[in-house]
Amino acid sequence: MRWVCDDAFISFRYASNAWNGLGLVFNAGEYVEGYTNFLWTVLMIPASAFDVAPEVWSWALSLLSLCALLGFLTVRLFVCKDLWPLFVVLFLASNFHFQVFATSGLETMAFTVASFLGLYLACIGSNSNLKSGIGILFLLISCTLRPDGLIFLGCGWLWNAWQWWARRTKVRLAILLFPVLCLLTYEAWRLCYYGEWLPNTFYAKSAYDSYFAQGLLYLGLFYSSYWFILPIILLSGFLGIRASRPQGFAALLIAVLFWHAYVIWIGGDFMFGRFLVPILPILYCICGISLERFALVHTRLCEFFSSRPQTGRIGLSLGCLIILGALEAVRFDPYHELAKGSVPQISGIVEESRFYQRSKMQELAALARSYKSIIRESRVRLAFHGAAAFLIYYMDPVYALEASTGLTDARLARRRLDKRGRIGHEKEATLDYMRERKVNVYMWPPDADQADRKIVFQGFWDNWQIVTYDSKVFRTLKKDPRIQFQFTGK
Repeated sequence: MRWVCDDAFISFRYASNAWNGLGLVFNAGEYVEGYTNFLWTVLMIPASAFDVAPEVWSWALSLLSLCALLGFLTVRLFVCKDLWPLFVVLFLASNFHFQVFATSGLETMAFTVASFLGLYLACIGSNSNLKSGIGILFLLISCTLRPDGLIFLGCGWLWNAWQWWARRTKVRLAILLFPVLCLLTYEAWRLCYYGEWLPNTFYAKSAYDSYFAQGLLYLGLFYSSYWFILPIILLSGFLGIRASRPQGFAALLIAVLFWHAYVIWIGGDFMFGRFLVPILPILYCICGISLERFALVHTRLCEFFSSRPQTGRIGLSLGCLIILGALEAVRFDPYHELAKGSVPQISGIVEESRFYQRSKMQELAALARSYKSIIRESRVRLAFHGAAAFLIYYMDPVYALEASTGLTDARLARRRLDKRGRIGHEKEATLDYMRERKVNVYMWPPDADQADRKIVFQGFWDNWQIVTYDSKVFRTLKKDPRIQFQFTGK
């Protein structure tokens, strides 16, 4: 399940530039916060320091995060004798996209684990100052992994504020003040370093505009694929309706509701399932606790397992294996019927793990690395769409403009939209704007009336186009016989 999506290479380039002394920037001298995963980007810097492939480094960090989650659930199951972790493990294991985003090069798995551990410890474990403090720390980490972690931190923080109001202890007050001071410090740094209160991606992806129709479509596509999740929620709610819930349970439920409302508001994402993976452990935990409390109410079930522990374990294991296999078999794949070889896309939502096939990515990455020396020597300025971010990382030009939505360009990102389109790909740079930014080559085929402007980099999937002709730049490019063009600027 190893794969890396295009967005990850945006962070990889920021991290590489930081290690090389250029600062946490995409282009030298341009202080634009084109990432939404500050801590994850910072954690990529050691990959450059130790000369480790960032893809491998990101996989290792993601899998370590997953191991931390499994370790926590194992402790709750075997040491604390809870039953709900078994339910969580079972249904996470049956969720294909939870496995998909266990790698991907993105912060998704680390964010998911930090959010879940933080909410559980800060809310369910709120009777203990130690557990609450550790939980709030995890939630703070989730905020630095992704800004929308504020939703989870807000739920955990407000629950602990309610607890403090009831007890008024100095320790709990310190726990509450700690994340506030940390976030204020982080915002002050952002303002000083980038000159903005919000990341550029907030504007690039038009997060300030509601996109309800696309958000509902995003949720509908996911829950129609995993159609059994909603019946499980309803069943666990019904069975546990008369059972008592642990303290803090309501905070988990509110977090789930707020997260879904947030996903609907922003229009979801262009990657299928990515914005719903973080809520899955919390959602399954809620269902698992409800079912566990139902079992406790019906003591005969508990007495059976306590009187026959070995039989109970074997029965549970076999039952879990059967259910796991059944759920994986009945999942509906909305992309299955799409034509083979076509982009796996439905209404702008892409099954990216199929789009970025590892063998093809490795082949193109090696080709891009072979062009790096001539790209650097010529100082050519490139414009690219998001899907080519990995080529930009390996070719390492002195300047690159993300031309789909302005992730790395503050002016393009702030362009107002008259009509919404594919989420995260709505603010395409015009050729005039590229000329204003002194772009030499646009990594996209020219229109028919601009055929004389084509430039060929042998090995890539299509011709690219010359935007601004600079004789010095193109004389240097012509040193590489694989680069061919006829345009001379006349």
